[in-house]
Amino acid sequence: MSPGRLEAVAASVASGVILGLVILLAVGASWSFQPASGLKGALPVRSPEQLLSGRSMKAVVVDPELSPTEQEVRYMKEFLSIGGTIIVVGSGPGVNRLLSSLGLNVSTSEGVIADTAFNAGYPLAPLAGYDGLELALINASPILLGPGFSPMARTSYSSVLLLNGSIMGRGPFTVVARGRVGEGAVVLISSPYFATSESLSYYDNADFMKSLLNGSRPYLVEFLWAVPPSTYVAWQVAGFLSTSAGQLALLATALSLPMAVVGRARPERRLKESVEQVLRAHPHWDPQLLSHLAEERSKASEEQ
Repeated sequence: MSPGRLEAVAASVASGVILGLVILLAVGASWSFQPASGLKGALPVRSPEQLLSGRSMKAVVVDPELSPTEQEVRYMKEFLSIGGTIIVVGSGPGVNRLLSSLGLNVSTSEGVIADTAFNAGYPLAPLAGYDGLELALINASPILLGPGFSPMARTSYSSVLLLNGSIMGRGPFTVVARGRVGEGAVVLISSPYFATSESLSYYDNADFMKSLLNGSRPYLVEFLWAVPPSTYVAWQVAGFLSTSAGQLALLATALSLPMAVVGRARPERRLKESVEQVLRAHPHWDPQLLSHLAEERSKASEEQ
């Protein structure tokens, strides 16, 4: 292959790879911020009766969007009654509707907590301490405790509660709480991002989540989401590929490998045709020797 042809094929492959990486990075960045992207190996639960399958005694509910039905509430209560633990991650109306439907004396308040002194790089990611661990809780809200619930992690005295741009209260605030429910327990973490792979990379968040799960693969409750995160990301990727930039990236990636193969195949085909032409004129000549001589001549011409 001539240097010019080699450079053209290399450039085509490089551009395809780069554009392909752009797609992968976009997908990866989007996924890392999806609600439960950090719960690798979790068991998806798309219907409430799966909570009683016996595969796990831990269940995680992340940022619920839908109000639970009577049937869903019944199964979740039964899961708690047999000693299961439900870890609720998030804040706001969806979380509060779930907690209320389970008859629990705990909720999250409006607003978000900011801390300019103790944070994970920016004020809306305040730090909270728990048993020697430092937790970073992005966009966390204060937890309002009722009978049966106690704080597990609280922010510092320098933290404040922001609502519509105004300071509505001063810390410390409870951001993780736990309560016994029959034979089971409910843990509430008021940061909606806590179970994302991005958030679990901060400080001691991953170690804290591991301690809650105690080495088990948890159920991931999906029946309270309008759209599961994996489907949402797939929609985002499909949306990107429907744009002109996405189609260009997909086309370049798809063409890069065939172009490299064609770039190599064409010289080989020309050599074969040359040998066949000589053999038609001199059928008694050795085809293997002719092929070898043709390859040597081709290599010599490419090196010049």
